[in-house]
Amino acid sequence: MSAAQDEPKPQVTAPVPEANATADSKGVAGTALPDPVEHPPEVSAGPAVSTDQDDGRASPSQSAEVTPSRSETPSPVPRPWVGAILRLVVLVTALAAAAAAVWAWRQSASHPSTDAAEISAPVTGISAIVPGLVIEVAVSESARVAAGDLLFRIDPEPYQLELDQARAALAAAESELRQGEGNLALQQSNADVANSQIERATANLELAQQTLNRLEPLLAQGYVTAQEVDAARTALRDATVTLAQSQSHAQGTDAFVGTLDTRRAQVDVARASVALAERNLRNTEVRAPTDGVLAGMTLTAGEFVVSGVTLFSLIDDSHWRVSALFRETDLPNIRIGDRARVFLLAAPDLMIEGVVGGIGWGVRSSEEAQLLGLPLVASKLDWVRAARRFPVEIELEHPPEGLVRLGASVSVRIIGPEEGAVGESGTGQ
Repeated sequence: MSAAQDEPKPQVTAPVPEANATADSKGVAGTALPDPVEHPPEVSAGPAVSTDQDDGRASPSQSAEVTPSRSETPSPVPRPWVGAILRLVVLVTALAAAAAAVWAWRQSASHPSTDAAEISAPVTGISAIVPGLVIEVAVSESARVAAGDLLFRIDPEPYQLELDQARAALAAAESELRQGEGNLALQQSNADVANSQIERATANLELAQQTLNRLEPLLAQGYVTAQEVDAARTALRDATVTLAQSQSHAQGTDAFVGTLDTRRAQVDVARASVALAERNLRNTEVRAPTDGVLAGMTLTAGEFVVSGVTLFSLIDDSHWRVSALFRETDLPNIRIGDRARVFLLAAPDLMIEGVVGGIGWGVRSSEEAQLLGLPLVASKLDWVRAARRFPVEIELEHPPEGLVRLGASVSVRIIGPEEGAVGESGTGQ
């Protein structure tokens, strides 16, 4: 064997492509098919490899060549049903939004709601009826009291002295009245005598006047003497004096009876003074007018208080209600007796049932003296014709104890009338 034949021949192999190389559809069983989207580089063999039988070496031109192909983007598969689905989704969404808007508008129109509302309750200002020095305070801030409980006490000594003085004046007036009533019988007898004397004096005066009138013409004719005429004139003067004395005596009796009436009036005045002094003495003890809870209690012993000045407040927590401000455009949909739902800002998950108890008929937007008796609802925009707000009172049913407080912020929603209930709307119909 020659040397050329003994030398091993080189094996020429083309580079094996990656797993996703193109293979025959009838490839080796068990080999996964490549992704149709990816296109691996194509392997092209160069010119046919020839083997030199003489020296057993492969020439460079005979080596295999690998030329990768360009990566190409696949064209999308047309899907006409996707656009139809998108258009349908948009249409359904738009219809749902429109339906929700219409539903919300109808709900807001038929079931008005507002956040401009707060808890209210009857509040009584506690003040002293009589002025004086506070000597005892029997309660404290936030204390719960019952009607008639002692709140504080004012020094009673000055008022006790006034009562003693009034009682003494009453005793004196009653004594004078008894004395006058004891003389009343005698004075009435004297009055009867005086009246009789007046009657006789009047008759004597008339007789004396008639006698004088007859005698004076006869004197000129000489039928009577001048002495007789003078006697008639004297009798007339005496009758006139007697009548005047009788009338004066009768007037004195009438004056005494008038004095007795004055004494009776003085007794009545003295009794009223005693009653007033007793009342002032009782009012030195200030007591709770109703059941409730105290608020703003800062009074201490040793302070001097004057009458009529509020010292603290008593909240009647047995009658909670809500004062809600609704737009005037909502009032036609609100009637007295409508059910309402109230939500506390402090407990938004808690719902309180209520009933519309009143709808305001007037408000004022400024401090006008002639309208001070109306609720004040400030107008926020004077340059825009905005709907005014009117107060609507809602009586709460079974409010939760401890959560409802005076002035607490709430939101209100009117639900509507109960079954078969007929109420009065905000328009008065």
